[in-house]
Amino acid sequence: MYYKLVNVLYFITKECTKKHEAHRWCSQPVLNRRLHGGDLQISSAILTSGNNFAKCALFAKFLKLYFPSTSKFTAIQRKYLVPTISTFWKEQQRDIIENLQGESIIALGLFISIKFTCIFFKVLHIYMYRVYSEI
Repeated sequence: MYYKLVNVLYFITKECTKKHEAHRWCSQPVLNRRLHGGDLQISSAILTSGNNFAKCALFAKFLKLYFPSTSKFTAIQRKYLVPTISTFWKEQQRDIIENLQGESIIALGLFISIKFTCIFFKVLHIYMYRVYSEI
C-alpha cells in the first residue's frame, strides 16, 4: 500500500505482491476525468465570495495547506463557474421580468411601464470581475 498526495487530495493504492494495482481510493469525489470536488469547491468559494485567488493561496501557504494552482483555478472558473453563474443570472432576470409583466415600476427615477412587450434589463458585464448590474 502506498500513498500519493496531489494538490488537495490523497490517493491510496493497494497493490498485490506482484505490484498489480488491486484497489485505488481518492479522498475527494472525482467529478470528471481530472476535476476533483475539492478543487471545484475551493474555486467556487473564492469566486462567489469576491475574494482574490492570490490572497487565498498565500493564506493557504502560511497554513501549509495544499491549494489548486492559478492555472487550475482559472480553468475551473472559465469552464464551469462563470457559465453556471451567467445561466443562473439570466434565469433570475427572466423570472423578474415575468413577475413584473403589466406592472409599472420606477427604476433610477425613470418611469417604466412593462406591458405586452418584454423589456430586458441591461446587463453590465465587467469581464475581469464578472460584475452584474440591473439598469
